[in-house]
Amino acid sequence: MDNDVAVSPVTGLTAAQQTSGNDGDGTTKINLTWSGGGGATAIEVYRAGFGSYPEYDDAGGSVPATPGSYPPPAPWVLTTVTASGQSDETTARDFNYYVAYAKDGCGGTSAVSNKTGGTLNYHLGDWHNGITDCQGNNLVNTSDLSFLGAHYGITLSHSSDPYSCLDVGPTTTTTTAGRPTTDDKVQFEDLVIMSINYLTVSVAPGTLPEVAKAVSDELRLSVPALPGVGQTFAVSVQMSGAGDIQALSLLLGYDRAVVEPVAVGAGELLGRQASHGIVLSSEPGNVDVALLGTANGGIAGNGEVAQVTFRVKGPGEAGIVAKHLEARNAANEALAIGVTSTPVTVTRTALGAPIPNPFNQSTTFAMSLAAPSRVRVESTTSRGVWSVAWSKAISQPASES
Repeated sequence: MDNDVAVSPVTGLTAAQQTSGNDGDGTTKINLTWSGGGGATAIEVYRAGFGSYPEYDDAGGSVPATPGSYPPPAPWVLTTVTASGQSDETTARDFNYYVAYAKDGCGGTSAVSNKTGGTLNYHLGDWHNGITDCQGNNLVNTSDLSFLGAHYGITLSHSSDPYSCLDVGPTTTTTTAGRPTTDDKVQFEDLVIMSINYLTVSVAPGTLPEVAKAVSDELRLSVPALPGVGQTFAVSVQMSGAGDIQALSLLLGYDRAVVEPVAVGAGELLGRQASHGIVLSSEPGNVDVALLGTANGGIAGNGEVAQVTFRVKGPGEAGIVAKHLEARNAANEALAIGVTSTPVTVTRTALGAPIPNPFNQSTTFAMSLAAPSRVRVESTTSRGVWSVAWSKAISQPASES
């Protein structure tokens, strides 16, 4: 039966995700409240999802149309909610919308209420329950972090990909409450979203002594002199943190003919934060840093936040620079951060060991000079004496037979 003017419509219908006190099935409750509905003997609340989780609009999902008649057509389905303050829960993950109708004792039905904005019924970053991939448990913790780390940097093949659940960022609102817009990549956007939700829906993080905050946020690259070909060296990513950065992403530029990145690790500054931190890399030269949880603020203090290990491939200048840098706060908003590069100062003259050694036709060695000068290097062999004159105070390898 259509509208009866004796019953007023439901107004101010709102939906909010319940962030604690949920069970472990991987979907959360959605709490519904409203006003209005004067003269009603019953309230009916209907739900419709955006559809096509986890890729949503990339897989054909869309915002459901507001129904114009009663009962509302598919995809709208009746929930068990009958009073303001009750909760709705389903077993399928989605981004859900709600409408409501007021009914009188004779079966008369009001006009449809306002349609709520979409509401997630699961936590972004809840990818793993400790047993099954892409099966959540309403906790964002080490199981989810390990799952992300194992697949960080991969490119997905749309909704058919078995790891598509990891593609949660960016969202429509940039927050953890928004719908994933998905970009088919598992990288920084997904790490930031997970880091904000980390432990906020399970146990509270432990505390460490508070770290003194820096006046402003700044990143510094400390690039050492190059060793010989085949050897490795570490570029230190130093940071001054004012306590507002939740996560940052750094992409290093470098001469690919001279050096190549082989490993990325966390620095001691992360270990001094009240919230634990993680460092991941989605591609060569990328350094993604994030705190796990938001309860204790952003990265604070001065020290090494990350370290990038490079291997020397050939002679020349490494050209290691910050190619791209972005930072986010706990609301996933962009923050300004400066970056400088500081080469390591050579304080002594030294000659590195030849690589390879022993050798047949040629070998490579690294040499550093404490001050510009002309250098003569000699070696006595069974075939005589060879020497080389060097007149430039640099630390690039020299190759001699």
